[in-house]
Amino acid sequence: MDLESLRAGAEAFLAESRLELYLAGAGVKEQLRLAEVYERHAGLFAREGVVAAAQAFASAREAGERERLRELWSFLALGLIRERVKELTEQAANFESAATVRLPGGEEIPYRQSAVVQLNEPDRGRRAALEVTRGEVVRRKNAYLAPVHAATHALAGELGFTGYLGMMERLKSYPLAPVREEMARFLRRTEELYLREMGGALRERLGLRLEEAQRHDALHLFRGREHDPLFPAERLVASAR
Repeated sequence: MDLESLRAGAEAFLAESRLELYLAGAGVKEQLRLAEVYERHAGLFAREGVVAAAQAFASAREAGERERLRELWSFLALGLIRERVKELTEQAANFESAATVRLPGGEEIPYRQSAVVQLNEPDRGRRAALEVTRGEVVRRKNAYLAPVHAATHALAGELGFTGYLGMMERLKSYPLAPVREEMARFLRRTEELYLREMGGALRERLGLRLEEAQRHDALHLFRGREHDPLFPAERLVASAR
């Protein structure tokens, strides 16, 4: 296949898909229509294109050209996978944008707003209630995302990669297994320090023992309300300018 045509198609798809994601994410559009974007570029993510880019990468010798071909190969391979699950991905995004949660007093607010409300809620009982209702939205959204996750891993194998980790290492030069091992070492080395400092902060600022603290307590702690006077609202616009 013609690599230059694939590159031109990739640029056109990226421009259109990013605009669609922006408009839906910013609330300009009520619903994400990403599947339609994929359909308008139906020939771009064919297996033949992935193979052509992979072969061109394998035969290239100049470093800059190899990097450009790796990017094209990566875009086409990951695009093929995302094209296969485009409807579920779109449904998950639209479900989240339309979802609401009920506050303890009965008021309903958008799910996406609820994270900010929970962060700023000083009452622990209300935070806990929000945690439950937010968790229900996440559980329902996962009904869309779980098949996406499963398909992504399955398709990585179909494309000839050794699983998802192997795919990311070859396409992106991201050797993820060493990162996992390094993070495991980091957690072991810092666990005692974390428990001591986190326990002290929870006790001093929220009056809680580490053993009784929940996720929403940690989020509220990290919100850092005591620092709000350093960021007066009336100076926000002037500071940005």
